[in-house]
Amino acid sequence: MKWEEILLFLVPGFLEIAGVIALSLAFGSVPFRWGRIFLAGLALVIIVYIIRNLPGVPMFTHMIAELIILVLFIAKVTKVPLSKSFIIVFASMAMLAVLEYVITEVFILVSGMSIEAFSSNNMLWFFAGLLQALIMILAAIITTKFIKPDQEAWRL
Repeated sequence: MKWEEILLFLVPGFLEIAGVIALSLAFGSVPFRWGRIFLAGLALVIIVYIIRNLPGVPMFTHMIAELIILVLFIAKVTKVPLSKSFIIVFASMAMLAVLEYVITEVFILVSGMSIEAFSSNNMLWFFAGLLQALIMILAAIITTKFIKPDQEAWRL
């Protein structure tokens, strides 16, 4: 795999995961600490990338690993209980999945491309990922307008 392909996965993937973390924290009434969010997002995107590219690993295993790691991370570093952590992370990842579907469909509709042509076009795939990440981060910020963060929610 070329460096270009690796970066095309890691950059939007990192921002998407940061968006999932931020939205999960917003759902859990935890204030944003962007340094921690981005550091956790960077570590997780590297782990997910490695799992995704291991030979013989079943498809979507990386998503299950991401879910478990995020649930445990949020439960460990915040005062969000483990059961609630699972619910908020699952809800955030479900929102990302819906966004990915909708944005892909819109890109295909607007461009007139097939899904195969769209998914093999690295730049379109890259920008679709960036758009998803931006929407996730904006959704997290907007969520804090309705779910007020508890300033004492962080353990670390």
